Amino acid sequence: MSTVRPRGASPTSREPRKLGNRPVLDGIRGIAVLLVIMFHTDVLHNGSIGVDMFFVLSGFLITALLLEEWEGKGRISLKSFYARRARRLLPALIWVVIAVAIVGIFNARMLSGLGWPVGIQALIALLFVNNLIQTFEPVGHMGVLGPTWSLAQEEQFYLIWPLVLLAALRRGIGPRAIAVALGVLIAGLWLIEPHIDSALPASYNNYYSPIDRSTELMLGCLAAFIWRHRLVRLPSGWVAGLCAAVLLVVWVWLLRLDGAGRWRVGYLGASALAVPMLLMLLQAPNSPVARLLGCGPLRFIGRISYCVYLVHLPLRSFVYWKRPHVSHLDHFLMVAAGAIVLGALSWWLLESRIIARGRRSLMTESDTNSQLSRAIRVTSRA
Repeated sequence: MSTVRPRGASPTSREPRKLGNRPVLDGIRGIAVLLVIMFHTDVLHNGSIGVDMFFVLSGFLITALLLEEWEGKGRISLKSFYARRARRLLPALIWVVIAVAIVGIFNARMLSGLGWPVGIQALIALLFVNNLIQTFEPVGHMGVLGPTWSLAQEEQFYLIWPLVLLAALRRGIGPRAIAVALGVLIAGLWLIEPHIDSALPASYNNYYSPIDRSTELMLGCLAAFIWRHRLVRLPSGWVAGLCAAVLLVVWVWLLRLDGAGRWRVGYLGASALAVPMLLMLLQAPNSPVARLLGCGPLRFIGRISYCVYLVHLPLRSFVYWKRPHVSHLDHFLMVAAGAIVLGALSWWLLESRIIARGRRSLMTESDTNSQLSRAIRVTSRA
């Protein structure tokens, strides 16, 4: 339940932080999706660690928002949560899958052969099980819908984590105890994965493993508890800004290590490093590095990054088919430009409208419930 503060009193240093509008978070998303496009156009061999940043950020944002709802309303509406997730994820995914299926039926060469029949690919993508498939099957079977493996991982996380968190909060388990439990679970998953890897067939690919990727998502959940409930004393002001800059330099250094994005220690290390970097950026929102990451263009790309991520691989196959002999940098520029245009159109014409309609519906439902509650109180008094 939320703590009621006397009117006019200022927040204390021990009150939970609220997320609010954080431009730097959108900017980080923008950087992450550009890194992934660089990876898939062979400009940056370790750009895949942008996915690791996505996982940490997703765990952080979802947990912070759920905690705000619990502490503000004394409850978490799972119905509203899953409805918001559906409105956010399904519109862009459905139109991209349909577009890929249509192109694949009429010109499979344009999409680099496709792999499995397009109907199977579409079903796997829409059922959010691609990560489980690619853990044991060759990556190429999913063709240009391959990137939906990370979407599947996040959706499975969305199905489980809110239930676990709600159960813990209802039992009165405090933030510090939950954070400790998360830390123990993260360490356990980190240590157990190699043993699972050695016990499974040679086709097992731990890069797509739900175990490792759950570890990254829970690192974000842990970061949300640390930041929101001030579980760790963090520096502020210019010290936090300097720490953020140093951590960003180290994170960029990982991009230069040959193969780090595919090594287990590389991608898990990148996600672990993202936690203190994220905390420092939130502590110093006016620092030069936070302003740079939160600049307008990066924020815009971050806002539309979901669709950009979905369409970039089909676009890459199309660009390679039409312009096979241009440089990797030219491929990146063409794919990134096309993905941003399609992502912007999808956001303006479809995604933002559906999200806004859902918010209006939620507000109407909330107003109706409030009026009903007032009517019940008046009736009971009478």
